[in-house]
Amino acid sequence: MTHLSEKAIRHWYDACRDQLIRIDTKLKGKIQVDEVYLGGWGGRVVIAGKSLDTKEVRFHICMGDRPTQIDSYLFFYKYITEHSYIFTDSSPIYPKVCKHFSCFHHQDTHAQFEFSKTSQIEGLFGNLRTFVRRTYHHITLLKLPEYLVEFQYRFSRKKYFTSVEQFLLFTISSVTSG
Repeated sequence: MTHLSEKAIRHWYDACRDQLIRIDTKLKGKIQVDEVYLGGWGGRVVIAGKSLDTKEVRFHICMGDRPTQIDSYLFFYKYITEHSYIFTDSSPIYPKVCKHFSCFHHQDTHAQFEFSKTSQIEGLFGNLRTFVRRTYHHITLLKLPEYLVEFQYRFSRKKYFTSVEQFLLFTISSVTSG
């Protein structure tokens, strides 16, 4: 359609993604937290949190292919406000961390077909996979952080993506001439 090469289009997507600044504010209130494996062979586990009140999302890329209690502690320290209501699956990495951060922890047991407390975060992962497949076709470990930031903006800051003009207005800061 554009008569541009795939290499040129990927270059311009990369240039636009470089304008997005990582959103690091903490989530508070009712938050669903879960983990997902992304990045194919040699990929990583990503812990995600979604505020049920504001619909904001946050991501933490774990160091290995399995989430650890240290990963969940780092996620909570960086992205969760104390005394929040946390909804997770029955993974053993969350209860102690929730207790440490004085959060109120509720969990679903997926083996017993309980999904009501984590349904939105599970749906978020489906949206994330669809976004990657339709836009980039796959995820590499190198591009994973960039794709997560872009998805975070597309999901939490939809107004940025209504048009090219809106994207430029929100992302490119004005430069003073000297």
